[in-house]
Amino acid sequence: MSDWDVHLMFVKGSSSKFWRARTDGGRLFVNYGRIGSNGQTQVKDFPSADNAVSEMEKVAAQKRRKGYWEADEDEEGAEAAPAEEAPKKKAKPEGKATDLEMSAGGRKIEVRLEQEGARVRTVMVEHYDSDKLAAEAFDRISGIMVTEEGYKKVAARKSL
Repeated sequence: MSDWDVHLMFVKGSSSKFWRARTDGGRLFVNYGRIGSNGQTQVKDFPSADNAVSEMEKVAAQKRRKGYWEADEDEEGAEAAPAEEAPKKKAKPEGKATDLEMSAGGRKIEVRLEQEGARVRTVMVEHYDSDKLAAEAFDRISGIMVTEEGYKKVAARKSL
């Protein structure tokens, strides 16, 4: 299990990178770089633990909007291997992948759908013309998923 509170990955085209973060009191540790390297680490001090956690969550949300996804446990540590032992690019998973993009009514939607064996991963990012429209969409979408699709809300998780 990872010591990191958030562990995200991004693999697309020639990009193959990770971003992870953890807090310790009012201190935020961020480690990022190419998958297969140890990356770079930055440490930032905040007035309180709440401020550090808030900053970590804010940056993680930005990364997710850019297409980063939660690293799976079997992907954990992939970037900790020495660079000379790791491949330059992460191999694409066996299976299918589809990228979709739509725009209508003041919003742009980017969807990446991947199927690998019995597992399907969906990463969807919606861009709106304003924060207000995005907040309304969030409430609408989360309500649809809970009531119409039969999902139930659970506590936030570190990874999917």
